[in-house]
Amino acid sequence: MSTPILEVNFNAKEPQTREVSRRTGFAFGGCTRDMTSCAQKGCLINCDRTFTQGAGCQMMVSTLISFSVKDSVVIMHGPVGCGSSSHIIDFSVKAYGTARGVKMSGARWFSTNLTESDVIGGGEEKLKQTILDAERQFRPTAIFILMTCTPAIIGADSHEVVNRRQGESGATLGPPPCPGCKAQVFS
Repeated sequence: MSTPILEVNFNAKEPQTREVSRRTGFAFGGCTRDMTSCAQKGCLINCDRTFTQGAGCQMMVSTLISFSVKDSVVIMHGPVGCGSSSHIIDFSVKAYGTARGVKMSGARWFSTNLTESDVIGGGEEKLKQTILDAERQFRPTAIFILMTCTPAIIGADSHEVVNRRQGESGATLGPPPCPGCKAQVFS
């Protein structure tokens, strides 16, 4: 079976939803008897609903993976709400560590808490200060800087802050690509 060619209408007044543009979906809105034929057509999405981010985003997956690294700290560079699901991940980090025979201290994370003023003026200084705070408080072996959609959309030079700080840091700084608006789909 060949994969259907995705046709893009560059003259459209509105962009396609992410599920359509990347041929993915979090839900199927049909009967199981129809699932096979829909899958063969390259379409397993619920066509009756519009796009929703309620199912999670790429950053949640990157967050969970980053939390699983022993002695690491995660910095969520964006509004504080982007880290709201991290509170429930703490239990998983400890449980999965125990299952692997590794004692984990739980999820250690910071948010740069970008505000409207930071979006307008740039949040690079907040990111630099948050990296310093994480190093001082935890002395981690790795710091994962997760760029949320906000710095990605405004074109913040966050990677330059990370690159400059890498040479001065005792920890390995890792900026995995994860803003949901630009990321590869993980589903």
